[in-house]
Amino acid sequence: MRLFPTLPAGALALALSTLPPPAAMAWPSPHALGTYAYVSPAPGSALQMPGTTIIVRPGADVDPASVRSGIIQAVGSQSGPHDGITRLSDDGKTIIFRPSTAFDMGETVTCTIEAGIRILPGIGLPQATFLFTIFLEPLPSPQPAPASVLSDYLVEMGAASRARWQAPWSLRSGPGFGMAADSVPSDFPPIAAVGGGATGDGSLFLSAIKFGDPAYQSYLMILGNDGAPVFYRKIGGLGLDLKVQPCGRLSYFDAAAGAFYVMNANYAVVDSFRVGHGYYTDLHELQLLPDGHALLMAYDGRAVDMSAVVEGGNPSAVVTGLIIQELDRAKDVIFQWRSWDHFQITDVVNHSLTAASIDYAHGNAIEEDTDGNLLISSRHMDEITKISREDGHIIWRLGGKNNDFTFVNDPEKFSHQHSIRRLPDGHVILFDNGNFHTPPHSRAVEYALDESVKTASLVWEYRNSPETYGFAMGSVQRLANGNTVIGWGATGPALTEVTPEGTEVEEITLPDGIFSYRAFRHEWPPSIPASLQTARLDVGAKGAEVRVWIRPDNAFFYSPDSIDAASLRIHDVIPATSFGPVDPTRGFEARFPLAPLLAYLHPGRQPVEVTGSLVSGERFRAQATLEIVGEKQVQARMASPVGAWPLRIAFRADGTNPRSVTMVAYDATGRRVRRWTATIDGAGEMAWDGRGGNGERLASGIYFVGTEGSAIDEMARVVLVK
Repeated sequence: MRLFPTLPAGALALALSTLPPPAAMAWPSPHALGTYAYVSPAPGSALQMPGTTIIVRPGADVDPASVRSGIIQAVGSQSGPHDGITRLSDDGKTIIFRPSTAFDMGETVTCTIEAGIRILPGIGLPQATFLFTIFLEPLPSPQPAPASVLSDYLVEMGAASRARWQAPWSLRSGPGFGMAADSVPSDFPPIAAVGGGATGDGSLFLSAIKFGDPAYQSYLMILGNDGAPVFYRKIGGLGLDLKVQPCGRLSYFDAAAGAFYVMNANYAVVDSFRVGHGYYTDLHELQLLPDGHALLMAYDGRAVDMSAVVEGGNPSAVVTGLIIQELDRAKDVIFQWRSWDHFQITDVVNHSLTAASIDYAHGNAIEEDTDGNLLISSRHMDEITKISREDGHIIWRLGGKNNDFTFVNDPEKFSHQHSIRRLPDGHVILFDNGNFHTPPHSRAVEYALDESVKTASLVWEYRNSPETYGFAMGSVQRLANGNTVIGWGATGPALTEVTPEGTEVEEITLPDGIFSYRAFRHEWPPSIPASLQTARLDVGAKGAEVRVWIRPDNAFFYSPDSIDAASLRIHDVIPATSFGPVDPTRGFEARFPLAPLLAYLHPGRQPVEVTGSLVSGERFRAQATLEIVGEKQVQARMASPVGAWPLRIAFRADGTNPRSVTMVAYDATGRRVRRWTATIDGAGEMAWDGRGGNGERLASGIYFVGTEGSAIDEMARVVLVK
């Protein structure tokens, strides 16, 4: 096992091996503990934060009644027993113990999981105990802050790279060239745009930053294809990664606050996210998941005696590890993954191990995979790693010194990459910065991964002509129409959009020295994805209206009372005319006139689409299946011979007889004398015994008997003779 035991923090490096594992090696999880699939901190681990929580995951759904105060206990070797709050996360399978006070530096913590936790359907789990150690030495001061992390790129790349970064480039002109509107502030960076061809739908998202100028204030920008701003906002310092999250909300990183902020479509800040356990939130990634959880990362700098690892190593080196966290809806950490527990410092590629500062992983992207596990990009290891979301073990490693894959059609592989993303067809796409290609060049690459036989086949790439080299930052995004948006990072242009054939259809360039960490194209205003919404449609009682209940499935992001009633339309055309109260189970009720909808309806099952907006500006488009059970075309005729009793009426519904219908009977004056639900027999007939709503036989005379609630109410004229 490639794990280190409990060690004083300064002695951590003694347990590290420089030998790469066999390519097919299974990577065990240090988080497993007896019958428990995952506990955190990892048993026997060191360098833990004083503010860490205890996380226990049995590997199955937990009986909530078995989660009680005291079921998890933590005792510090110096601080003694710790009280705290024990709760079951909203995922139903993760138990969290949050101590009320922090642990002491340097102490060993003994954690006991008492017997009594039950997994459904009622299986009890035994007691388990594990230990971990809090770091001893003070944190290196100062901790890496976002601005310094970006500046470190310039230091690590050397003077030659700085010269390339500072070199100006030529702004192109041609069809579609445009500049930002004159009405923007004087310090708003001028935008050069070149277009030609069919782009994807939506607007362009960038955030302007400037290296080497700590006083520079970033602009968040949403641009049209001509470069004119749709929206901009100046923030107090460094701002990065403006994008639309899958839930339809905007997010960006504010370095001054050390947090990601979330905005709605009206640009109002509605939420913020920070990592837990006392770490500083890293700028590189926030992913909001459909269940309301969040994925973030942190950098963790520690003092390590590198002279025990490599010859000439610095005995007082600051080594920076990578922390991955998942927060639940209450923003408790329910999953933590640390490079200290899984990687070796010597996994770093093309960086000195004798330097005073070593950032051996340098994570820059997290992606939830289609199977629920996580993909992470570690730039300084030239590696994409797939890790288990259940127990944290490494599933496979792509690239770098510990590569599990054979690269097909791509002998140079990728180097110091960014922005790993999984595509709907199962391929992966990433931005290959290409720092150590010969000569250095950047590109967007797409691989078909066979995770069984471990092959990575290059199926698509895009390289600018002449070559573009963005030695730092960068992103790739595949659009619904097949185009790819490439953010070139620390170079120009800032953004290029190309077709699958490699034809450039959009390019955005920022002024010399101004860059965007990532670049995207998103629909704007955004639409709530179908996975977060549903609509229920029913036919109203009198056949004059359709009643629609709209209920977002994910109330964490959107609730029925957030719907803008005036925006609701059926098929983008027919507006709602009245509204009912919000139903706790059905949702928001809107009523639409049936008459204009008849042109869209036919007997049988068919989709009916409802569109609208939330009061916060996000749009939604939901389909529901409406079933016309034959009443629209129902026809009635007398089936009984004259004078026969009980009266029988036959119904026809385009060959499909309804099983039951709502029936009404009126006298000659139009007064309703009975309303009931009638069952249609196998012959398509129902019987009426001539009785009124009070159960008594009606007087002789003329009556009209027919259906109610259908699109066309059919009536049969009946002469009742006693």
